Amino acid sequence: MDAWIDCVDELTEKLTLLQIENGKFLKENKPKLLNAILECGAFVNYRKIEQGEKPNLIIAVD
Repeated sequence: MDAWIDCVDELTEKLTLLQIENGKFLKENKPKLLNAILECGAFVNYRKIEQGEKPNLIIAVD
C-alpha cells in the first residue's frame, strides 16, 4: 500500500475526490480491503498536514 499512498499523494495537489462505487459490497465481502483504502487515505491527509499543507483527499463510499 506504500505505492498507493505515494501515488495518491501526488494526485492531491488540488482537492481530490475518490468515489468508491458499491461500497456496501466491499464492506460485506472485502472489509479489510475497504478499511485499508480508508486508512491509507487518512494517512495521505495526515502526511499533508505534517508537511504544512491542507488535507485535500476525500473518499466517498456509497
